[in-house]
Amino acid sequence: MKLLLVEDDHKIASAVRRGLEGEGFCVEHAVLGVDGLWLATEAAYDLIVLDIMLPGRNGFEICRELRARHDWTPILMLTAKDGDLDEAEALDTGADDYLVKPFSYPVLVARIRALLRRAAAGAPTAVRLTCSSTRTSSSSESKRRARTTTSPSRTRSTAPRPSSGGDTRRRSCAA
Repeated sequence: MKLLLVEDDHKIASAVRRGLEGEGFCVEHAVLGVDGLWLATEAAYDLIVLDIMLPGRNGFEICRELRARHDWTPILMLTAKDGDLDEAEALDTGADDYLVKPFSYPVLVARIRALLRRAAAGAPTAVRLTCSSTRTSSSSESKRRARTTTSPSRTRSTAPRPSSGGDTRRRSCAA
């Protein structure tokens, strides 16, 4: 399972990464919000662990942007923001779970596994219904018909990676 960790605290990121890799997960790490968003849109991940207070774009913005792009990758917010309104905002922007720092590592792993189980069980796909007018000479066809199209769960950008003045992301997984 391939996870994206977007966390600017190097001690936390290093400990979480080592622990998750020890559990058998492949973990890629971004420090800046803009790099985390870029990685999330350029590669397929099974789950994203996302801090809220990040340099550049914050976790709320990243989550909102991914959902606007119809990216339904499970997102677990891992943050020091412990207010009820912060948790509500995270869930309202599209996060699937919320864990406050300091946190219990076994609880983090259990929540990740629970989110991955839910996703494997058939996460909802985006469905768009459209109506189109059809003009035909045949009286057997309706003038209006509805079509159902399934949107892809991920859209990829072709834009180059944003320059952040240095490489603030680490990859440990083969593409």
